Amino acid sequence: MIAMDLVLSYDHVFSRPRQDIKTYLADVPKKGALYRLIRWLNNSDLVLGDRNTKSERQMEILLGVLQHSDMLSYWKVRSINTTGKDNVKCVWLLPHTALTLIEYLLKEHHDEIFSTTGVDIDGCLSECENLSHTHLYNILRAYFFLESERGRKTTIKPDMPFQELVSRTFTERMGTYELERGDELLTLVAEYQKAIDFYRFMETAFPRELELFLAKRQIDSWKPYVVDVAGFALEYLFETNNVRVRVFKPSILPYYDLFVNHESYRSPNVNFRNLKEHPLLKYGENGFFMIFRTFLFEKIFKALFFEFQEIAGRDIKSEIGLDFFERTLCANYISTIFSGSKVTNIPASDARFEGVDGTPDHYTRNWNNVFVFEAKDVLITDAAKTSMDNEAVKKEIENKFVKKERKGRPAGVSQLGNFIKNFEAFASKFDPAALRQKITFYPILVVQDRVLTTMGVNHVLDDYFQKELTPEIHSKFKIKPLIVIHIDCLILYSNFFSGQPKNFQDCLDDYLKFYKESRKHGNYFSFDIWMRRRYLANDPKKSSAANNYFNQLINQPL
Repeated sequence: MIAMDLVLSYDHVFSRPRQDIKTYLADVPKKGALYRLIRWLNNSDLVLGDRNTKSERQMEILLGVLQHSDMLSYWKVRSINTTGKDNVKCVWLLPHTALTLIEYLLKEHHDEIFSTTGVDIDGCLSECENLSHTHLYNILRAYFFLESERGRKTTIKPDMPFQELVSRTFTERMGTYELERGDELLTLVAEYQKAIDFYRFMETAFPRELELFLAKRQIDSWKPYVVDVAGFALEYLFETNNVRVRVFKPSILPYYDLFVNHESYRSPNVNFRNLKEHPLLKYGENGFFMIFRTFLFEKIFKALFFEFQEIAGRDIKSEIGLDFFERTLCANYISTIFSGSKVTNIPASDARFEGVDGTPDHYTRNWNNVFVFEAKDVLITDAAKTSMDNEAVKKEIENKFVKKERKGRPAGVSQLGNFIKNFEAFASKFDPAALRQKITFYPILVVQDRVLTTMGVNHVLDDYFQKELTPEIHSKFKIKPLIVIHIDCLILYSNFFSGQPKNFQDCLDDYLKFYKESRKHGNYFSFDIWMRRRYLANDPKKSSAANNYFNQLINQPL
């Protein structure tokens, strides 16, 4: 339990002089603290809807944490919902700060937490059950100490001009936001689907590397492997409090042992790299204690890139990025949406683009509406993500999505701008019918890195895009603002819009209305977040259709 009558106010948590993390945790049972933190971390991530007051949001967050920790506390706090909510001073446990504290415990108290056979799970459970109020408050004092240390670095001020506010918001939130999405099932489904597409691609494009990968796992086929790994990960969603799973199928135990390396925690890396590479703690012969669901789910696909590169013994990531991400993955899902006899659909590899300079990764036209896609399989460096340095992050964004610094070539945003500027000169070679119409362009940047769904990134990249255009180009065409879409969003909702490009266009237009109003209401959501929280959430039919598709993905035969 984390609260009784006092509701964990800041005043109560910090009722004594401020100290450091080591002092706060000195008398706290470390195994119990670790287990409690992981329970809180994996069960306090709720998607918040609109609320009229800050206190209502705080109340919902508090109840979301409590109901999975202690039912007595939950009902005591619930009873003040109508009478005392304005005095609630509690916050959600932010994943970044909670993981920082977990990382600290695993490093500084490694020998106390682990036994010769792995994590001492019996000790974790026993100590967690017997944590006193004083222990719980000290754990939270340590948490708030770390959060305040990060807060001291923030430069955001409410009275900043809008563009600077947006820029600094995404700069300072970039290192934390990708951990706070609160849509774990969608992450799991998308990772599973990408893994299936990836293995099918590797069968023909890199058969040797795939063979070595399977040999490393001592298996003959990737199909049962990906099903087993995804099924194992799914077990951590069956029950809200389930952070422990036992594996009763001996043949698949070696899969999960690859996700375990207790010794690696002794030397933490930037941006929780060790926790991401080894998201499971093993206990006994077949028990696995999860650190963070998102890290585990990303082992289904995201981590494969780096493992295959290691197996190949050379840098194949750029090859895979081009052939798989841009020419296969994105092209397939875009084509799913833009299908039909009256739709012009031209991927980058199409012969119609021969002799055309600066072609996009995908070009589609539905009547007089042209959708131009650039796909970028590039990652923001951990150093930039965690720097909280506005200039460093902007330089990273500009170098990878506007103009490549080393080669001096346009990238992403600039490629889209150049294609639109040169459209009249080249369109006769690949889509002559387009020149007979008044064209409206929808420039779309498809990205792989989830951190690029951080609030404000779309606004910053659109500012770069607008600088590529001239008044002359605007006089010839109607050009919509740039939209940044994460590949997971494209995958998850492609069948929702399958063969219905007009519905997809209407969805983009709805988002752009929201985007235009963002300067007034201050909600500069990415397309992905808006899609989930506004477009689908406000329409039960759409939400139901999307959920049906997710179920189809999970249950599809291979």
